[in-house]
Amino acid sequence: MAVTYKLFLDQRRKRNTNEYPLKVRVTLNRKHKEIPLNVVLNANHWDEEKQRVKPSHPNVNLINKKITKTLSEIQANALKLDDTDKVYSVNELSPTNGSKEQTNTTFLSYANKLIDDLRSVGRVGNAISYGCAVAKLKKYCNNDGIRFESIDYNFLENFTNSMLQGGMKINAVGVYMREIRAIYNKAIKAGIVEQKYYPFSNYKIKTSKTINRRLAVDDLKKIFEYKTEPNTIWWHSQNYFLLSFCLIGINLTDLFLLKPENLIGDRVVFKRSKTKKIYSIHLHEKARVILNLYYHAENKPYYLLPVLSEEDTPLTIKKKAQQAIKNTNKYIGKIAEGCKLNEDITSYFARYSWANTCKSLGYSKDLIAEALGHEYGNKVTGIYLDHYDNAVIDEANEKVIAAVFS
Repeated sequence: MAVTYKLFLDQRRKRNTNEYPLKVRVTLNRKHKEIPLNVVLNANHWDEEKQRVKPSHPNVNLINKKITKTLSEIQANALKLDDTDKVYSVNELSPTNGSKEQTNTTFLSYANKLIDDLRSVGRVGNAISYGCAVAKLKKYCNNDGIRFESIDYNFLENFTNSMLQGGMKINAVGVYMREIRAIYNKAIKAGIVEQKYYPFSNYKIKTSKTINRRLAVDDLKKIFEYKTEPNTIWWHSQNYFLLSFCLIGINLTDLFLLKPENLIGDRVVFKRSKTKKIYSIHLHEKARVILNLYYHAENKPYYLLPVLSEEDTPLTIKKKAQQAIKNTNKYIGKIAEGCKLNEDITSYFARYSWANTCKSLGYSKDLIAEALGHEYGNKVTGIYLDHYDNAVIDEANEKVIAAVFS
């Protein structure tokens, strides 16, 4: 199998200086692996054509010697693996295989560095999710030095059972285990641990079917018409739930992030924070009335709703949104109790109930999936299907809202 490699300065991340990390990209059977050389260079000191450091650099000989050594180790690994007559992957060519750096990197140390890196580039949601899973694992191990190869099938089963015995729901356990799996996969891609130690091939993450989160039209009407005192947390929670429903089940975090520029004519146009998909939803009069309770253009607000502030950092936004969602869920539950509904109702019910109402009106699952932003139909055939026209989805939303408020 032919192995190729190319040295390059990784300029994908914007830096305050003109210095970038030097890496080698190894390619085998169209699969790539990037290996850092732990060298940072000014772009003016790198000769792209000759794949060498320019003589103007004070440490030119030492760095070029390191480059030669790294490439020699990659070639040596390829020759050794070729002699075994076994199929191997590009990850096994890394010169760090078996090195002190790989041996001494523990799961928790790698995970914490990954979390710090995610925070530094503004991916706060991922960082928090990973952090919660890592904290749970650390508490179970009571050991910062847990090694990747120690996390095997038996370890994962025992870890799972300990969480279940502690009263955690099986789907919540599944969330933690998916985060642990994601971190392990990233470590393999980074060359920190070898693929042969991967424990999730045999261990299967367990889940159970979620409860029905849909409300009948009459029950929705009761919640929307329930009398609340203006400007109280009950009133805000009811308004946010109503807005979510009228905007085709918009996620509350995305709702709180809406700005005046997201109002374009008679539409709300936004990018969902989770999937990055662009949504364009007709602003129904019911939703407009609620927004007008909060949004006054003459005041030049930064957000349409009074949950977030302009000066909030990504981490603050995440925390504020989570707290607002928690409050909304709590008081929507109280409103449901006041309506004599025997349901543990949360904001998710707005999205599920919209879909169920739309289905009861005779609309297809494909249209509903498109309206909600899901991939519909077969993955392959779905590529060739035209998206539903906005007018069709607008009509469906109009009829869903009319079904509740008529």
